[in-house]
Amino acid sequence: MKKILTTLIIVAIIIGAMAMQTVSAASIKFTATPSATKVDAGKTITIDLKISDINAGELGINTLSCVFKYDENVFENVKITSKNNWSITYNDEKGNEQYGTLLAMLLSAGVKTDQEIGTITLKVKENAKGKTGNINFTKIASNDGKNDIPVADKTIAIKVNGTASSGDGNGSNNQIGGNTEKDPGNSGNNQGGSQNTNNSNGSNNNSTKNETVLNIIGSNNNENKNNNKQQENISKGKLPQTGYYETAIIVAIVVAILAIIISYIKYQKYKETK
Repeated sequence: MKKILTTLIIVAIIIGAMAMQTVSAASIKFTATPSATKVDAGKTITIDLKISDINAGELGINTLSCVFKYDENVFENVKITSKNNWSITYNDEKGNEQYGTLLAMLLSAGVKTDQEIGTITLKVKENAKGKTGNINFTKIASNDGKNDIPVADKTIAIKVNGTASSGDGNGSNNQIGGNTEKDPGNSGNNQGGSQNTNNSNGSNNNSTKNETVLNIIGSNNNENKNNNKQQENISKGKLPQTGYYETAIIVAIVVAILAIIISYIKYQKYKETK
């Protein structure tokens, strides 16, 4: 019986260690690679989105979320396309509390190998010569089925070739996320990049509504119930999970084994007292 007890204890320790490793070792790498870091005004650049070095248990991952914002004094006409059966949605509604949220979902089993998930295309504005525009990915996270997997923020700096004219103002005034609109023809009000300026004749409104290309796997219906559920979770601060029960099963097994061990010990003490 002592051998059985020893074996049970060893099994419980091994399973407990595996469960702890599942929680603590989860990690992924997210990369955003631009086609160029220097570009001419009026041209477009692409940013390839990729996940790699996935260590998220047997289920892998099938979600990735972040906040994607860019310098709207430099870039416009943003398009997002999906790759490899991923579906990417982007909230470009200014004023919405979830503005800038980018959600990538793989509407199938989780992935455990390196994979490109999508591409972002941005056009450089004609009046952006000599400026440097930042493209930011913040609050990046995935999920291993139980816990969120945080990833370090990413910032890409794109330099626009040429020399800024006096009418373009200060080329270093980067306004991320488009909360500030600047009149490129009014150089007297473009210092520091923190003030809102309006063209008095209203003819130079350069705001361009972002375009988003959505690839919904298995359906082109944007009212897809699964997608809506995932978006609802994001709006509540919950990242969709790859799986729900893997860790719960492990914990249940450990608890059952410990219960057997405790019962056995009590039984032995009871026999000794008789």
